[in-house]
Amino acid sequence: MNRFFSKIPLFLAAVALAAGCAEKYPAPDHVVGVIAKDFTRTAYTAADDTLKGEWKAGDAISVNGQLFLADAAGRSSDFYPVEEFAGPQAPCTAWYPAEIARMELPQTQSWQAGGPFDVPMMATSPTLYLEFKPICGLLEICLSTALEGIEVQTLEISADKPLSGAFLVDEGRIVLTGEAENGIVIDCGAGVPLGAEPVSFWAVLPQGIYGSLDIRLTATDGRTQTFSLQEGERAPIEISRITRCAIQMENMISKEEDATAYLPVGQDFNIAIKRIAKQDPAIEPNTIETTTTDSTIRSIVFLTNQPEAAGTLLNSTGAPVYAAFDAASGTMTISTPASHLHTATDCYGMFRYLAALESFTFDGLETEGVADISYLFNNCHNLKTLDLKGLKTSQIRTMDNAFSYCLQLEVPDLSGFDTRSVRCMRSLFNHCSSFKKLDLRNFRTEQCTIMTYMFYYCSNLESVDLTSFDLQNVKGEGMNYMFFSLPALKEVRTSDKFVPNDAALPTSFFTNSTTSQSLRTGNKNNGITFYTTQNAASWLAATNLRWLRSGYSGKTPLGIRFIDIDTNKGISVTWPED
Repeated sequence: MNRFFSKIPLFLAAVALAAGCAEKYPAPDHVVGVIAKDFTRTAYTAADDTLKGEWKAGDAISVNGQLFLADAAGRSSDFYPVEEFAGPQAPCTAWYPAEIARMELPQTQSWQAGGPFDVPMMATSPTLYLEFKPICGLLEICLSTALEGIEVQTLEISADKPLSGAFLVDEGRIVLTGEAENGIVIDCGAGVPLGAEPVSFWAVLPQGIYGSLDIRLTATDGRTQTFSLQEGERAPIEISRITRCAIQMENMISKEEDATAYLPVGQDFNIAIKRIAKQDPAIEPNTIETTTTDSTIRSIVFLTNQPEAAGTLLNSTGAPVYAAFDAASGTMTISTPASHLHTATDCYGMFRYLAALESFTFDGLETEGVADISYLFNNCHNLKTLDLKGLKTSQIRTMDNAFSYCLQLEVPDLSGFDTRSVRCMRSLFNHCSSFKKLDLRNFRTEQCTIMTYMFYYCSNLESVDLTSFDLQNVKGEGMNYMFFSLPALKEVRTSDKFVPNDAALPTSFFTNSTTSQSLRTGNKNNGITFYTTQNAASWLAATNLRWLRSGYSGKTPLGIRFIDIDTNKGISVTWPED
């Protein structure tokens, strides 16, 4: 590991109030944005260390949650709303770039020659005249080397304080609320060549004095190098100021020595591969979300030990990870020169709305430590086969909607699922309408508190084995709509522990008063048989299962039988009145 600079000089960005004839009281159909300090993304001038601040036509700001675009270039510009609405209402809070209105600093920043790509600014005003001021500082990393053939792919920066993620604003400065592990990545696209002359790389950082600052360079050929502060040094970052450090790089670590690669968190991975599959560089980043349907990706392959790995660099730490899409076959290939490829612990929405995905296996991925698989395969409408053997589940805490709306999915092998840590199973199999028999005998549910909508609208589900389910931490309201609208259901197996800890009755547990006869649970077979215990049967009889038996839901009664799961003898229960 190399150490860089023993002293960090500060260069004050010139401050000049906007001149010109900006209207102080604009018409109510638009706002006026003025850069109050000479500090934004454009045109760095080396001679005077000044960032020349000007809007560009089309720059996007967020005003009270609405998106506005700059009408013209200059220090001042009129901004008009993207969508028609009643007009902006003062007082106003405005953000540039518009994405940070979500109160999150992005983990990935893009490199461009001549200055930073985006520097966050904020404006608050009692009128529609908005003076924007920066809320971050800048670190200018000046890299040079005598080595040949070095092209920078990414710079990963970490510190003893968080550099990205959720934030608050306190007296005009950003205060990040996340963990110190939340660093940033400067994405250099196809690569930035280095040579004897220094090349500047800009990092937007929150104000603070950093006692630890590490910069990890990854080259396009997979080689890496890490630089750190001198022992005892501090790196001060101030709003509207530039902190500069110079690094002369003398050696690189070969890619063989960097054996581990990491995928981005689930939502970022999802959005990234959808953008790559579109194969249109003009697509704006904020036009694709995890809920955007992709109809092109039919399979995903994960490859390690690929010295020639290439494609679009994904936002990751460790060794580089690339994604490449073959439109002809619909195959998205995720590759890395590293020998190990890890998922993030947060896999929320990782494959969500990949509507053309036909099959999936975790081959090539290492999943130890995964904690969240919420919406993992949500709305993968065409997914038929799913191999889950490679998914390590012992530390997963939430499975919320993990397989919901997988309309064609055949029941996967869940025998290896270790659910000891799971707290939430809400809508786990919601609308898995191709399921027929579901064996969940290995599920451990002692920690689970939420099972609402778990089998909701599994329209072809005939039998479900829940004999391992222990509801000691589930309240009745945590089971609302659990067996709602399962018309093919004819058999359920439970143990004596299938009673919520408060013995309360869930809402619409099996049915409700408005459910049509054809959709009510158990309707296709004119009834349901429960293999259970006396205790569980008595509680089940008190739920709105009784509405199926009486015909209160639908028009005709259904046969409801309780059989002792141990003796195979009938169980008698007292049925409450509707």
